[in-house]
Amino acid sequence: MGEGFLGELARLTLSFGDGADGRATLIAKIPTSDSGLKPIGLTLQLYEREARPYTGVIPQLEVRTANALCNEMDVEANGFCLILEDIVPRGRGDVWRSAW
Repeated sequence: MGEGFLGELARLTLSFGDGADGRATLIAKIPTSDSGLKPIGLTLQLYEREARPYTGVIPQLEVRTANALCNEMDVEANGFCLILEDIVPRGRGDVWRSAW
């Protein structure tokens, strides 16, 4: 499992039985399990701010983005889970080079 900005990331590797076909990997994003950091993410509404665009804005964009296959939010219970398609082999972005 990797770490992002106040969250945790995981590449899920899937296997299918009986000749079924599907995506080989998915990306899971959840809030950090660090009890000292999670309140910061909740106070700044970071988890909600990341999830909400997948319900309205992102599907309307004309640029290629990872599709949200699961986007569950329970704001009152502080529960968030975002499952995205893995757009391998694109690799990680480079904010320094793309900004210039």
